[in-house]
Amino acid sequence: TPRCRGPEERPPPTAQGALGMAGGLRHVLPFLILKLALVFVSSLTGQVRSLSDRVLQSHRTNHINGMIIRKAISLDLQFCENPIFYDTLQNARRQADTSALAIVRSTLQMAQQTITPVSLIALLLRFSPWLAVIVFVAAGPSFLSQSQYAERAIAQKRTAASLGWGMLSSLVYYGSYA
Repeated sequence: TPRCRGPEERPPPTAQGALGMAGGLRHVLPFLILKLALVFVSSLTGQVRSLSDRVLQSHRTNHINGMIIRKAISLDLQFCENPIFYDTLQNARRQADTSALAIVRSTLQMAQQTITPVSLIALLLRFSPWLAVIVFVAAGPSFLSQSQYAERAIAQKRTAASLGWGMLSSLVYYGSYA
């Protein structure tokens, strides 16, 4: 009957075992290097994108603020004394920082989120058409619930934001006369 060997009874590692480990490392090393390169490229592109976002936002904000100032200079004084017109100019100046870039960012994110499942389904169709059908059907309820929840969250945010901005602008406007 064969018996289990204890640690002291195991044969010493052979040169063949060491070569097998080196051979395995030789097969895995290109994938490790590829993974490291992909992580580095991903980090680098993230930093470049962040920098370009900040530069574009700064240029766009300066351009829009310049347009608002030129428009305000070209108007008569009676327009600037009108609180509704003045509030409209101030809101345009405040929103110059985030609105346009947020629209571009969300559009590109939507394109990215469309490309990912389409490419996944294309790969699954090539492997097995039934897997693609299962993935598509399984994603349906999640998509429906997330879109309904997002719609409610956006409506709630708009209500809270308009109430907050209205109160803040009234406070600042009437506080300047105190």
